[in-house]
Amino acid sequence: MPNDTGLIALWAIPRSRSTALFRSLMNLPDTLFLHEPFADLMDLGYAVLPDPDAEAGQMIARDADTLLTQMLKLAGTRRVILKETLEHDYPFRRNPRLLREVQHVLLMRRVEDVVTSHLRLKPHVRVDEIGFDNLHAMWRSISDIPGLDAVVLDSDDLIADPAALLPQLCARLGLPYSPDMLSWSPGQQDVWARSAAWHKDVAKSGGFIRTPQRPPKRPVYDDPALAQKWADCVRHHTPFYTRMRAARLVAASPPSAKAAKIPQEA
Repeated sequence: MPNDTGLIALWAIPRSRSTALFRSLMNLPDTLFLHEPFADLMDLGYAVLPDPDAEAGQMIARDADTLLTQMLKLAGTRRVILKETLEHDYPFRRNPRLLREVQHVLLMRRVEDVVTSHLRLKPHVRVDEIGFDNLHAMWRSISDIPGLDAVVLDSDDLIADPAALLPQLCARLGLPYSPDMLSWSPGQQDVWARSAAWHKDVAKSGGFIRTPQRPPKRPVYDDPALAQKWADCVRHHTPFYTRMRAARLVAASPPSAKAAKIPQEA
């Protein structure tokens, strides 16, 4: 039986195609979608939410406890899905209520591709901002609580066959799956307006687009410092990726013959 209430959190590595998955989930009916409210809290000092105590209007949360409390209150009357990236070791991820009262999806992507994509958009990124270590810590915090588990998802598997993997993801989360989730109308979305520059590929796309898998390739950089940063990032984060990949959700059926498309966030 699909759940029509509750809070689902999509925790992701930056540049892991998380916005494509989020856009796919936005085809779900009767669902409130929140894009990086904890990042708003950290960057702006506040996050804006619908007011759970009023049919219309908004409320402002100025701390993580209030934000979580209000999201859970909203999730008592409707389904709520939030997406966050874990480029920082945010203190809120240790909140016991967050760990216990939320359904968790942890999204990643092959380390080499994440680092290459990130450096293209943000050459000054630090090794500790790539995020695999933080996602792994979140995974361990959830898994260490008896009876709790998180869905680990590799977006490279999502590329290979979204029509096989998305129904399984929905089943794990108690969501109603529809083939409509494989496509969407192109365009930027108000929900992610503050970070729209990072989501241009998804905004231009119309759905999941299959991309041939290829061996990891080390980019050629004119700047030796950038080349060294790429190597340092890959070396530091690969062990976390490897451990989580062993626990990932895998499609039960062979890849479908029909090609699919997905934006690359490259």
